Amino acid sequence: RIAVHLSGTGSSFPAGIGMTAYGGGGALNGAAGTIFRKTAAQSAGDLIIDNNNVSTNVVTDVSGTAAVSLTVTDLTIRNAAKFQIDTGDAVTVTTLTGDADDANEQLILNGGTLTTPASITVSNLDIRILAASTFNPSTLLTVGSGATLIADVAHTFSGSLTIQSGGNVRHTDNSNAETFKLNLTVQGSLTIDSGGTINVDAKGFSAGNGPGGRTTNYEGAAYGGQGGNSGATT
Repeated sequence: RIAVHLSGTGSSFPAGIGMTAYGGGGALNGAAGTIFRKTAAQSAGDLIIDNNNVSTNVVTDVSGTAAVSLTVTDLTIRNAAKFQIDTGDAVTVTTLTGDADDANEQLILNGGTLTTPASITVSNLDIRILAASTFNPSTLLTVGSGATLIADVAHTFSGSLTIQSGGNVRHTDNSNAETFKLNLTVQGSLTIDSGGTINVDAKGFSAGNGPGGRTTNYEGAAYGGQGGNSGATT
């Protein structure tokens, strides 16, 4: 982890300053470390999670095993990084910044608390609700271009939800069990702009699994549809 506090009046971080905490490569690539930067003018600093476009199945968490409350102005997750907020952890942010260059970044809520302004727009970043968590912009959550809201457990928003063009809402794909379902309650307004989607295509059972799954000549189906038989002649 890196933490740099500038105490001088008017001090700032030059653009392109070299601070990196990439995960290591190997048979299982490692997750990124954390970079915290704060100037004297900031009441809360900025947190950057950057994994140098090294894909990995592991995550960066807030603090390890200890429960922590953290307040930052901006949380940036980029270059294939995955940042997870676990049970007992609480993160408060003013803005969330993703990565427009690809779609491999995730902010994962695994039982923790994410507090944002009453209205927030998320772009170029996936937010995954993996377990029952606290995340509830009270007025409006906007899923912007390049962003995906992945709701793997039932979740309620007391405010409104807008899906802009290029934004999507879905759940994680299932394999041989019905583990994930999209079950969102939006107590305000739900708005889907042209080009916005709620899309769970190919997120059901994998080939050969599920009710009525075939063991040979199988083809996938949508929810409620029968799987096709590629060996059938009629």
